[in-house]
Amino acid sequence: MHFKVLGASVIALSTSAASVTGHIIDRKAVVRAFNPRRNVSSTITPLQVGNGNFAFGVDITGLQTFSPFATMSTWGWHNFSLPTTPGQTAVEDFAGLDWWTHDRLVNYNQPNPAQGDISSWLIQNPQRLNLARIGLSFKGEETTEEELQDKAQELDLWTGKISSSFKYKGTTVYVETWADASSDSIGISVESELLARGSLEIFVDFPLPTRNKFDAPFVGVSNATSSHRTTLSPRKGSATIRHDLDETSYDVSFSWDSKAEISGPIKGTHRYLLQPSGGKKDIALSVTFSPAAAKARVPRLAQIKEASQNWWESFWNLGAFVDLSAATSEKAMELQRRIILSQYLTAVNSASAYPPQESGKFYQC
Repeated sequence: MHFKVLGASVIALSTSAASVTGHIIDRKAVVRAFNPRRNVSSTITPLQVGNGNFAFGVDITGLQTFSPFATMSTWGWHNFSLPTTPGQTAVEDFAGLDWWTHDRLVNYNQPNPAQGDISSWLIQNPQRLNLARIGLSFKGEETTEEELQDKAQELDLWTGKISSSFKYKGTTVYVETWADASSDSIGISVESELLARGSLEIFVDFPLPTRNKFDAPFVGVSNATSSHRTTLSPRKGSATIRHDLDETSYDVSFSWDSKAEISGPIKGTHRYLLQPSGGKKDIALSVTFSPAAAKARVPRLAQIKEASQNWWESFWNLGAFVDLSAATSEKAMELQRRIILSQYLTAVNSASAYPPQESGKFYQC
């Protein structure tokens, strides 16, 4: 209710000011003035693309090359298997604790020491799924972010595009990252002579959820490969990887625009590699995440770009808008920056049919 009242007040003030002064806010200029720019990864606040139901966090490469930032969706939840302890094998077995409250016994859903296993299970489950980690592989070489040169990255708030560039051993790599507006899909374009030389690949890896669900920003572990299963189904110009863990299954579907081969998993891992072939120095890749029972359509990169541009332009143009450019306070621009970035983060992390009860479900800057 407070937001609605504030919004109405801002709209009224903006309309009144415009009618008196003839001033129209250049929303695009205000928004883009605060595009985040980086030349090093943040360990706790990755740049993100997303649509409220889905979000993908990236490091300085525009992907998740060095940092396993989360790929999450509103439907992506997982439960570990229930305990097998007699009398504690079902949620219905949990008795809670009775406490005297106002002269009567009241049952509370608190951990019961006499039911330790089912109590722990209820605390730990469900967990959000980190659906996959997608990054760049330098042909198996152990590479660190510090070995990259001329790193530069910008998030265009007006279109939802992350542009990243860097040099590896003197050769430039360009990466664009987008999120679709209406599906759990990302669009990725990579351009570099390293692709043509066979020295650069795209990897996808599948972590196992962790029982400690408060380990953000890195969600899941990659060293428990025997506890879950992945299955590759390759086709010409596309592929699907099914991820099965306990009672949960989902698909990650890929589509690319040029000759490329996907292989894996690498022995002892759930990591797969996509390698362009035929001397191509660029690749356009679309990746769609979906529950196993759903029939996912993988949009083309061009479609993802257009949808993202239209969605974000509509987001910024509709509704109230605060412009502090005429303010004389030295703190006005910092307040403006926080307003704009908070709006972006809210749209990416919380603008779904099931908004979180507290803060955004992924990250905050």
